[in-house]
Amino acid sequence: MPTERLAVHPFLRFTPPRVLLSVEAPGHILVGHGECVHDDAAAALRAAIAHARRNTPAWLWAGLRAHGPLRRR
Repeated sequence: MPTERLAVHPFLRFTPPRVLLSVEAPGHILVGHGECVHDDAAAALRAAIAHARRNTPAWLWAGLRAHGPLRRR
């Protein structure tokens, strides 16, 4: 979703990698694409893992609206 600072990969949204929560207070999170997280990275990581399943329907809907048959031209 556009409002997520950090998100779980779509294939992992139903089984988010909770082992990442054992990382003690990361200072920065560098990602493969999008903006890296430099401010309050630990909170962004916790939120991404905690809301991965809950945000899946909204993520799917946003993807369909942006790229699928529901795209506004």
